[in-house]
Amino acid sequence: STHSVRALPYKAIIVDSIQVMTLPHESSQPGSVVQVKACATQLLRYAKTSGVPIIMVGHITKGGEIAGPKVLEHLVDVVLNLEGDPNSDHRWLRSRKNRFGANEVGIFELGERGLKGVINPSEMFVSSLRPNEGSNSDEQGLPNGVAWTITTEDSSSTRAFAAEVQALTHD
Repeated sequence: STHSVRALPYKAIIVDSIQVMTLPHESSQPGSVVQVKACATQLLRYAKTSGVPIIMVGHITKGGEIAGPKVLEHLVDVVLNLEGDPNSDHRWLRSRKNRFGANEVGIFELGERGLKGVINPSEMFVSSLRPNEGSNSDEQGLPNGVAWTITTEDSSSTRAFAAEVQALTHD
């Protein structure tokens, strides 16, 4: 309850997950529009009066949308998605909503000690292979018949990173 929270000097509060929280004076089920809105509103009121940031973790559907009522997205300042391929060590932290500025993308590498920020994400997308002059595919480099590498930047966020596209050619 926020009464016990108010008594302690927290630097931040993490709620995992908002869809399972309930308030005793609300008779509806956990995850319902009424419960999610009431719990989130009470937490946000506490955050604004105390200055303590609150991170609310929410469930997502298989389609990648926030599970349950959309009301939660409208109440909060920022909505972040942590995405990743199970076969990759990289995770993307993408903002879907940001009241304070542009939507951003952060790229992290998952290691033995947790997530670590990728300083130069362009290196992930641009190969270290270089075209060989007059050589064949048995040597280090791009095989014959591969066009020169074209590099572009992702313009959907303010943090640009390069991506590489290669095309096969035929004589």
